[in-house]
Amino acid sequence: MSKSKRQVEKVLSQVEQKYLATLEAVRLKWLRSVYREALEGGYGFKSLGEVVAFIVDHAEDLKKGAPEP
Repeated sequence: MSKSKRQVEKVLSQVEQKYLATLEAVRLKWLRSVYREALEGGYGFKSLGEVVAFIVDHAEDLKKGAPEP
């Protein structure tokens, strides 16, 4: 492998790591906003499983701004 090819692969790897870190941060921010909206909407959660179930069931509606049933 040539030196320039190794350098390109190293840079691409670094870019990929930064991208994944940014993507994780964006996802966490979105999940926190869904959770906050649920709490403000009067939902109470007793376990992490209930939070996950709520997000799976209602996140698309919350993202679109649709009213909860």
